Amino acid sequence: VHLSLEDVGLIQKHHREKLQEKLKLCNDIFFVGGEGRMFSEAEAQVAALALHLQALCEAARDGVAYLESMLWKQVVAAIGKEVSVSDMTQYMTFHNRKLYDPRYAPRPFSYDVRRAAGYAPEGTLQIEMASAGGAEPNVPARLAPRMRFALSAATSVEVRGEQMLHGFMAHRFASEGLPGVALRARARQFSSFILLVGRIAAADLFEPKHAIIIKDRDEVIIPLLMDPLPTPGEFKEAVSSLSPEQQCFAKAFRSMQLESTLFACCLVQIKPQLELLLRLPEGALTKEIELTQQLTELFVEYQVPSDLLTYAGDADASVEVKVAAVKGHVASLYGMIQKQKDKELEEERERARFAVREQAAACAAPTKYGLFGDDVDDDCLEACAEEFDIDAMATLSEMLDDGLMMKVEEEKKGVREEKVKEVVDKSDRKQKPSDAPSNDKPAETAAEEDLSQDGGEEGAGAALDYTSVPAQLDSTFERFDKHSALRPTTIKVGEVWSRSTQRSLLSSATTSSVHEDEQQKQKARAMDLLDALSRSGDLPLAACTLHVVVAATHCFEKTLMGSLVEQNINPIERMEASSLMVASTVHARPVAELVAAPQRARVEATSAELFSIKNEQ
Repeated sequence: VHLSLEDVGLIQKHHREKLQEKLKLCNDIFFVGGEGRMFSEAEAQVAALALHLQALCEAARDGVAYLESMLWKQVVAAIGKEVSVSDMTQYMTFHNRKLYDPRYAPRPFSYDVRRAAGYAPEGTLQIEMASAGGAEPNVPARLAPRMRFALSAATSVEVRGEQMLHGFMAHRFASEGLPGVALRARARQFSSFILLVGRIAAADLFEPKHAIIIKDRDEVIIPLLMDPLPTPGEFKEAVSSLSPEQQCFAKAFRSMQLESTLFACCLVQIKPQLELLLRLPEGALTKEIELTQQLTELFVEYQVPSDLLTYAGDADASVEVKVAAVKGHVASLYGMIQKQKDKELEEERERARFAVREQAAACAAPTKYGLFGDDVDDDCLEACAEEFDIDAMATLSEMLDDGLMMKVEEEKKGVREEKVKEVVDKSDRKQKPSDAPSNDKPAETAAEEDLSQDGGEEGAGAALDYTSVPAQLDSTFERFDKHSALRPTTIKVGEVWSRSTQRSLLSSATTSSVHEDEQQKQKARAMDLLDALSRSGDLPLAACTLHVVVAATHCFEKTLMGSLVEQNINPIERMEASSLMVASTVHARPVAELVAAPQRARVEATSAELFSIKNEQ
């Protein structure tokens, strides 16, 4: 029922009359006696009016609550259910397919790990997240910056390969937390690659915080923690009353926080880099599964220098000849390692025998068992130790179990480098002069180096600076986010990972938690392998894929239904505008080009200001 202005006037007139009657009644009740009153007439009227205002506010609140409840029920009846955050996420995925031009439509972060088109993938990398939208453009080769990362305090290596810049826009409602996000990497059987996770620290510097080798059906799940920063409007308002010095400090710290929103992960494929390192033709190790595993073990477990395995023969030889030469080097090294192990075992056996002899002599056993000769067998020593209760290490077999096996495990961790060089150098001296290592680089190496130098000085001047992207997003949010709801968001790695491994083909996969100590061990192993694959930074890592992610979060003050019913906000329009701001900055394209033609008029009517965004990326 809609009341007319005349009816509203009558209601207000009736309200005034009733209020006057209430005030008169107060005077008649409290001020009849005259003298000795505890409060004045004005004070009594103020108290009465305050109680009356309280009743009016409660009635207004109840009325609004009734209207909101009625609207809530109507919305649920219209949709058929109470809409949840997950329902909203599903709808935005559907909505974005219609909103964006197919060239710029957001898509999930899910990529195959493969060396090139035509090769089968060796694994997958994906970010599992409940997001409202995103943008994942390839960075053109002419714009891709030359990135490096540190292998150690004194050594860094250059990263070559595909680079991708991703935009991620999440949403958070009042009673809901941020969406669960996890980085999942999985390798196929007989495949392997290295995953590095960190951030972009400078225009040409990737800073890996974590690294791990993923191989043979390993699966690693790394939780990612999202932390929204204050909006540009909130920051501007907070520093407005500070001194110039304080503002300068706050702005500098804000700049560091914005650059820390650049989350990055890098995939390094092992087989292509091994081919480049060992001077083998492209694709030579594709089907050499055992050889690849042996090479990886020699580099990681035994710290063997790559020069001892590199092909050093005729550059024009066939692929089979080159691979056979590398296999020969690998076999020689494994033979030498086995000899070293046998030698260590024999030394431990001799020490065990000597210990039994010494204690047996103290028990007057030499005459009975004839322990004076050098050719005493193990059975005799064990019998002597058992009869006389010799406590050398209980028995010779226990000595071998407790002492020798421990020694073998320690020896497996690394053979001293100088002994490896000594043995292999003897083998190299027997090669023909034409097979001896030289400074002349084979054709394959020259080709790879020429490829790694593409886009030199000419492209370097126009290279994309990833560290400028967060500042551009922040500026866009400040100018066009009129509701001050978009927050730059940092992405950090969680403390505990999950790892699934399968130790053998016939065993079942086992899942374990990876804590900080194990993470450090895995990083050390991965860095050792990268050091070998790059000759301690001398050789660029050519077969890499670098993913850079910049994130933002649209925060609503109330719940999803509360925003829709109580604040009369259409979340779709707000999240649509936020998604377009992120996509326009990441793609470096105007909004008019991003939006599909059938949707352009509607978006311009609801968010006309977005069409004036200018990208200077």
